[in-house]
Amino acid sequence: MNIRKFAVSAMAFLLAAMTLASCSSGAGSSTDTTAAPNGGNAVTTAADTEPAGPTLDKWGREIISDDLPADLNFGSKEVKILAREDTKFRWQLDFYAPEITGEMVKDAVYERNARIEERLGVKFVITEGPGSYTNFSQYADMITKAYQSGSHDYDMVGTYSLYGAQYATQGYFYNINDLGKYINLDKVWWNQNFKDELTVDNKLYFVVGDVNLTALSRMLTLFYNKEEVEKRLPNVDLYATVNDGKWTLDYMTELLADSYADLNGDTAKNDGDFFGLVTTKPSEAFDSFAASTHFQMIVRDNEGNFVLNADTESLVNRIDKIAKLYYSDENAVMFDTIDNSLNRFANGQALFTLYTLDKAGEDILRNMTQSYGVLPLPKYDEAQDMYRTIPQDAFNLISIMGDTEDPDMIAAVLELMCAESYKEVVPLYYEEALKYKYMPDEDSGKMIDYLRDGLTFDFATINTLSLQSAGHFVRSTLNDHGIDAASRVSSSMAMRQKIFKKALEQFVAKYEAIGQ
Repeated sequence: MNIRKFAVSAMAFLLAAMTLASCSSGAGSSTDTTAAPNGGNAVTTAADTEPAGPTLDKWGREIISDDLPADLNFGSKEVKILAREDTKFRWQLDFYAPEITGEMVKDAVYERNARIEERLGVKFVITEGPGSYTNFSQYADMITKAYQSGSHDYDMVGTYSLYGAQYATQGYFYNINDLGKYINLDKVWWNQNFKDELTVDNKLYFVVGDVNLTALSRMLTLFYNKEEVEKRLPNVDLYATVNDGKWTLDYMTELLADSYADLNGDTAKNDGDFFGLVTTKPSEAFDSFAASTHFQMIVRDNEGNFVLNADTESLVNRIDKIAKLYYSDENAVMFDTIDNSLNRFANGQALFTLYTLDKAGEDILRNMTQSYGVLPLPKYDEAQDMYRTIPQDAFNLISIMGDTEDPDMIAAVLELMCAESYKEVVPLYYEEALKYKYMPDEDSGKMIDYLRDGLTFDFATINTLSLQSAGHFVRSTLNDHGIDAASRVSSSMAMRQKIFKKALEQFVAKYEAIGQ
């Protein structure tokens, strides 16, 4: 029996038994009335019990209600959504599932939308458009044409995060902060880090919350070959290292030392050999570690204004560590495609690989003959506050179109999509599907807790196309200069600093000008 399901069932039985015992003994009052000695008046004393705690759901979380009025109903109005199409149905799942199929998470999304339609008196109308990195311009054209023509084709849209963020400054989207009648961004189902990072001039044109399954599924994650690690590193306990807060970039680099082996005997380093780490270049290879070591090119000053990060030493140190990991020996290799790196790992030719968490549910890893585990990305050092990761940049940002005819209705729908996802969809995806269906062991499930707890977003990375690629400075420096990248940081920054600063000023000015 599934360990977690057993625990949940046991807890439910225990709570039911306790409730029954309370009812049968007349519990439910905070006082206890007893007879007074010598026939005197009855004495009422405080019950010798602990105060009741919050009511918990079946996953052990506090039940939190949305603030939408119980009688809110929009009279069967349509909610028109533009979603990015994908043959694997990855990007669409944030918004809808077309039918009940028996697949746990898809069915939960379908049922979520059915509940929303019934409760709010709305009808979802979904349009799909080509939203991959190769054809996002076509998708953006659909948004632009709909807005500029005044056709009101879409009320809500999902955009590819890397490419979609730049359209905020076009004025196409509603400021979510102006829709507080029904949206409460302080609720637990909204990502607070995203809200804080992406708000500019009190304007927020995209949101990320529990409705964004893609933000969870695209979390950059380390996979490791358990059998190869046990054989080659017999005294290493990776899970204990993580739990002790000692999983750092330096330690990972040490583990990779001397891991390369010329398996095919041709005396040349190629994809027929064994490596310590195989990844895809350059985005996953470099962006992931820049995020995990918590470097930000643009930060807020004491007054909350965005400024360039002046801590060049911190940047040099991080780039130096990442460069040593990849370039100092033959133990790490970057392939041009994700299939090449994942196939090498699945074939038992690497200790580690790095890609998005959703690969745990795909056949390429599930069909491995050797067992694998998952780990969070390493910290910069042991003093770092937590393990951090980011979603690979293909995840959805969700926006409300600026010309929607009933913005409060769409805000209510979006709030409820997120609230209902928190209640039913994310627990199924996260607890049941990811942690226990796809993960090979219970300890790997615990590692996912570190991932989700450390899921963060970065202003410069999300908006990098509007900031002269400031958010990709670490990536480009490592990609261009290899092992010498750290020594080139000062000169590269000297060349780029004015460009980044001007781009940032123009970007903020565009935000400030919207609505004036």
